Amino acid sequence: MLSPHLRKFSALVANYGLGAVKNVWLLTSLLPIARTANLNKLKDHIGSALGNFDVSP
Repeated sequence: MLSPHLRKFSALVANYGLGAVKNVWLLTSLLPIARTANLNKLKDHIGSALGNFDVSP
């Protein structure tokens, strides 16, 4: 079952696949958390965005 946010993009899932849509959604949700567009700094916050706090950057 898709989350309510991902259900809005069901047309994109048909075109690009679920994995690509989830990755784009993760990147866009990380931007306000990390307050930067630098991918090297965004990777440090992936664990907190996914709810897995056992991950170290």
